[in-house]
Order: sequence, then C-alpha cells, then structure tokens
Amino acid sequence: MKTNLLAFTILLFTLGCDSETPEHSSAIDGYWINPVYSENGIAYSRANNFKNGGGMAFLAEGKLIERANAGGCGTPPITYANYYGNWQMKADSIIVGTSEYWGGTVDFKFQIKKLTNEKLKLSVLEMDYHME
Repeated sequence: MKTNLLAFTILLFTLGCDSETPEHSSAIDGYWINPVYSENGIAYSRANNFKNGGGMAFLAEGKLIERANAGGCGTPPITYANYYGNWQMKADSIIVGTSEYWGGTVDFKFQIKKLTNEKLKLSVLEMDYHME
C-alpha cells in the first residue's frame, strides 16, 4: 500500500510541474526565428534554420548565432547578417552571453519566460553594447 501511495505522490508532482520551464539548456538548443518585440521582451518561433529575417540560434557547446540587421539603419529594405558569439545557461532560467553586432559586441542577459517545443519568450534583463 505504501508503494502505491509513493508512486501516486511522485506521479502527482510530475504532472504538476510546469512543462514550459526548461530543466537544462538543451531544451533551448536550436534556431528561433520571427522575433516579436514587446515591452515584456522578445518572442520567437522554433525553426530548422534561419529564414529571411531575424532570429537567434542557441547551439551546442555554447555557440550562438544571432541573425540581425547588417547595419545601423532599421528602415526597409533591411539586410540581415549572421553574428557569432557564445551563451551559457545560469540558474533560474537565466541566459548570459556575448555576441557580435554591426557596431561591435554586445553582452546580454535574458530570462526565459516561456519555453515549449515551438515557442520561446525571453525577458531582456541586460544589454551592454560595446562600439568598436
């Protein structure tokens, strides 16, 4: 009887866990495109690769590719380029890293607000740009 109660309790806790919270960094690995910016952060959709537009790729071994404006002008038509950097998952769903951009480098700190197989929502905690 105690074994059944223990198994039932474990099952309840497992089902009660938030499936949108990643347990480790591999859940975020991959390409995230079609950024939608709001005052609450940035939302992305998962893809197999970059399309014609912006996005981020969190790759294995801490490699990062950010697909963003190739220059400082944001008026159409926008030309995109790939910028390379690195990222690391910290406690409490915090992502820190560094990436190139058209004017130099940027240090960033994001918090994962939502992560499913199809959607990623990040809250921007810090963005520190370094002009070169």
